[in-house]
Amino acid sequence: MAEQGLVIGRFQLVGDQHADLFEQIVERHYHEHKIEQLNVGIGVANMVDFRNPFSATEAWQMIQPVAEKAARKMRVPLEHRLVDDINDPPNYAAHVNNVFGFPTEDRVAVFSSNGYTNQCFEEREGYIVVPTEERIHLHSSGLRDLLAEGVDISDLVPTHIPHYLQEHNAKERLAKMKFSNPVPTVDIVIEYEGDSVHKKGIVYVEHPTTGKKAFPGGHVDYGETTEAAVIRETKEETNLDIYDLKLIGVFSDPNRDPRGHKLSVAYSAKSRGKLMAKSEIKTVGTFPTEQPPPMAFDHNDIFERYVQIGPR
Repeated sequence: MAEQGLVIGRFQLVGDQHADLFEQIVERHYHEHKIEQLNVGIGVANMVDFRNPFSATEAWQMIQPVAEKAARKMRVPLEHRLVDDINDPPNYAAHVNNVFGFPTEDRVAVFSSNGYTNQCFEEREGYIVVPTEERIHLHSSGLRDLLAEGVDISDLVPTHIPHYLQEHNAKERLAKMKFSNPVPTVDIVIEYEGDSVHKKGIVYVEHPTTGKKAFPGGHVDYGETTEAAVIRETKEETNLDIYDLKLIGVFSDPNRDPRGHKLSVAYSAKSRGKLMAKSEIKTVGTFPTEQPPPMAFDHNDIFERYVQIGPR
């Protein structure tokens, strides 16, 4: 049985973190997963905006030299396809299979550190998720922010990227797209019943930027409701499924987040499943309702409002 290697991403400004991902694939090829072919799926965005400023073709042009270098090191052929986002995780693996036309007898190893991608392919027949490490803590969104603000990002991206961005007027493009409106986010106070590792209580994550305790949450994607965003972010970060969502409130102080003006729609919810750290989250845990720890941003204020609302 042959093994296909697969990477799926939007690659909306390729950085050193992407180059490291392909380096890890090469490492795994020679030590754990010997693949017969490297396949790269370029996610096609439904809307051109600041989160998706580059076309799928441009994204491939940025990641192509990185993927080709990895393929040469492994001495395997390289294929790429443009993959539409169908917003249907249970059927996404079958959709990808239709796009690539993988032989039915082959197994597909999906290399990923993204919780949403893992969710799409975990326990799907013919697929195996190969977790990769986030050894370089960069994100395309942060690189786009820096470039739009005129910051030189040459030391944060592969050597061919600065010239490519200059040729395609990326700085000007991003500066025009970046509005001064507050960025919509969500936060969630999750009630957890406990397990053999974690006590019953309120779920926290260790925030990847500040290192402080915080509630799970993140940005609201374009075309997504806040309810859908908080369900998705919870699954991606904690592995939990949540239900019985209740609105705590909207928190919009311009100074609540030192990284910029981000307003949060905060919810509370009950949960099911086993609590574990996923995606870029390294640590998860619980704390008792009567003893909240010092938290990042204004999350102590969110929790105080949650307590004031009263028992569920």
